[in-house]
Amino acid sequence: MMSPAADRALVAWPMLTAEVTMLGTAVFALLLAPAQEFDALADALTPLWRALSLLALFCAPLALLISVANMGDVSLRAAIAYLPEVIRETHFGHIWRLSLPLTVIPPLLAWAPGSARVRSAGIALATGALLLLVSLASHAIDRGGAAVAIYFVHEIAASLWIGAILTLWMGAIVGRLGARWITRTAPRVSSAAGWTVAVLILSGIYTAYYSLDADPRRLIYAAYGRVLVDKLCAAMLVLLIGGYNRYWLMPRVNESAAQESLLRNVGIESLLLIGVLGLAALLANTPPAH
Repeated sequence: MMSPAADRALVAWPMLTAEVTMLGTAVFALLLAPAQEFDALADALTPLWRALSLLALFCAPLALLISVANMGDVSLRAAIAYLPEVIRETHFGHIWRLSLPLTVIPPLLAWAPGSARVRSAGIALATGALLLLVSLASHAIDRGGAAVAIYFVHEIAASLWIGAILTLWMGAIVGRLGARWITRTAPRVSSAAGWTVAVLILSGIYTAYYSLDADPRRLIYAAYGRVLVDKLCAAMLVLLIGGYNRYWLMPRVNESAAQESLLRNVGIESLLLIGVLGLAALLANTPPAH
């Protein structure tokens, strides 16, 4: 039998992955990718947005129900009776009262006709709001507004990291936008990844410091610390691949062989980052060591 934290994380993982990926890809396509091919890039990303929005829509009520069951130490069926009271009387419930309607917006926009820019912006705003609500329901709320803001910044940085590399891969492989597009987009991806990793490191240090109560022994003796170490090790593997891309492949990005290697590597990075998000979901559902 899994622990309550693992139960919650198992459902939170796909939901977090969907929201983070939709936000990151939409923002990168809107603000950082070459504007000339925006419509073609949006067409390439739309099937991904549709699949991820449905995944988040399916997982959201299940995540709420599992959390309520864990609160009351009851079965999922028994937890249904507690849902109205939890939503009405608790901070956690108030957050979900806002989150559930927002979860409906991305699938509606993903299938809506009209301007690709408007749809992309709507998806970015809706998923950004959902991630803000995740921050407000996280353990960071115990430490006040500054901690919540830093947690939210950490989520946004993770979104832009995975969104940048996945958009490059989707545009090249699914959208078939060509070698010239890769040459123009890859430096922007590299720059975005560099900045977001710096933000992730700084915000992660802050969160880890307070969650461990400045006691490094809790990296070993507390469940939160052990999950944090696992997450850091997985993230370091992604950083090694990213460093190889940045310092070895980017100087030769005009060459077809370098582009092929770059696309293969960012595909691997994207898959590994999904694993990192799984550990992040487990970490978020594990009580802080303090």
